Amino acid sequence: MSYTDSTFEDIEKVIEAKLVINGDDLDGEAIRNQKIFTEINHIYIHKSRKLGELLDQLAKVEHNRFRHYAGKLTAEHYKREPLTEAVLKQDIPSFMNVDPVVLEMRNLVKECERIVKYLEDAKKSLHSRGFDIKNSIDYRKLMLGAG
Repeated sequence: MSYTDSTFEDIEKVIEAKLVINGDDLDGEAIRNQKIFTEINHIYIHKSRKLGELLDQLAKVEHNRFRHYAGKLTAEHYKREPLTEAVLKQDIPSFMNVDPVVLEMRNLVKECERIVKYLEDAKKSLHSRGFDIKNSIDYRKLMLGAG
């Protein structure tokens, strides 16, 4: 599966399926832990890079939109996208906070941050998955020895 355009929900579904423990094959599950970590880490690295790219794009978008509201672009630009009112320098942040171009870019960054955070949490939960498997194996050994 390519994770380039995957949404949070797509990735969540894939990761949750990977983290399910098959109680009938605990030995196999213990061995799968490293493979699962590698797969999650691959997605994490890809999405972390994507987040870096989006943050760079956001900085460029915010810079250009600031220049737009500050009146520092060409006359040709303002013919295509005129300012509806004069904007004072101290009001530019207010305009940028509701600018649809800036908002769209910020939302893309937030979504990618959410995915990266989820993947970090998934890697942490994989650690406890290993303990859960080990404890289940130990419990089975105890029960077999007691019977």
